[in-house]
Amino acid sequence: MDPNLTDRQREILNYILEFQNGQGYFPSLREIGAHFKLSLGTVQTHLDYLKRKGALDWEKGKSRALKVTPAGFGLRAVQALSGVMEGFVQIPILGRVSAGPGLLAEENVEDTLTLPRNFFRYQPGEIFGLKVKGDSMIGSGILDGDTVLVRMQKDAQDRDIVVALLGDEALVKIFRRESSGIFLVSSNPAYPPRPVGENFSVLGRVIHLMRNF
Repeated sequence: MDPNLTDRQREILNYILEFQNGQGYFPSLREIGAHFKLSLGTVQTHLDYLKRKGALDWEKGKSRALKVTPAGFGLRAVQALSGVMEGFVQIPILGRVSAGPGLLAEENVEDTLTLPRNFFRYQPGEIFGLKVKGDSMIGSGILDGDTVLVRMQKDAQDRDIVVALLGDEALVKIFRRESSGIFLVSSNPAYPPRPVGENFSVLGRVIHLMRNF
């Protein structure tokens, strides 16, 4: 069956199914026309399209002879799922990070995380996830194997938890701006602060933590 129905064809198919669910039988052409304020000829044209696309069938010469095909029921289920999925976004989970516009390049993406769209106050395209390695941030509640969600930005405020690139190494650290310079600070006292030089860039600010138990 052709899944590419027009908006009006989808509306008519949904109406037919809802009418049948409520009344126990399928609507007549007049009832469809009255509901959508369409002429009988226009209704018949839409029904012909739906038949050609495999969603409907009927027996000529019989009253209330419409039948929704199994493919038509399947299409409605797909549409319902699509409507639900519109409320979700997919966040790329990176296996490695690098500077420049190729941050979210396909070769860097290891997995995706599906989350409700209203989970963020930022645009989905601004967010990426990164798997945490090591125990340097345990004082901030960030453990080895956690996934941090990061809003892409090139600067940070003092004490923000950031994902930064120091040389070729991606780090999740606390951003500290001191009179003597900028430091990336761990929340585990076993790791000393790391001063940054020219080969340094902020890739984003950590905004959320995900953990599997």
